[in-house]
This record gives sequence, C-alpha cells and structure tokens, in this order.
Amino acid sequence: NDDTTSPVTFHDVRIEGGQARLFISTATIVADRLLQSFLGTDTTPLTEDEVDNLDRIGNGNGRYDVGDLRTYLLENPAVGSNVVTAARR
Repeated sequence: NDDTTSPVTFHDVRIEGGQARLFISTATIVADRLLQSFLGTDTTPLTEDEVDNLDRIGNGNGRYDVGDLRTYLLENPAVGSNVVTAARR
C-alpha cells in the first residue's frame, strides 16, 4: 500500500447465505468498451464479470443493455462525457 487513495463506487449490498455482500469498484470502464457491444467496434469487449456487474447495478434483467449503460453513466458522469466522442469515431 502506497498510501494513495482512489475513489470507490458503491454498487449494491445483498444478503446471500446469511452474509452481507458489498459490491464496490475502484475501476472505471472506458466509454469505448461500454459501447463496444452496441456499435460492433473492434475495442476489447467487456469481461463476463463486468457485464454481470453492469446488469446488477442496472436493470437486473440478465443481460447488458442500454438500461444498464444508462445507469452506469448516471453514476459515473465523467465517463458519460466521453461517450459522445467514442460513438462518433
């Protein structure tokens, strides 16, 4: 630990098997990767864990879709400012 701090995004808390599970992240997903499945670009796709997490914090319907993208962008406005630029490429 180098004593630096990083922002943490709190996504969810659930009780599973009698234990509380906190879903947090210190990573931000870049706009290009968030849009890859919608635009069919050659950007590295989201990992399965990222897709699951985005759906969990989004609409929870079992797949990554625009509802999940919207929720993520509302929770991470700095990423949202890059979406228009990424979509125009």
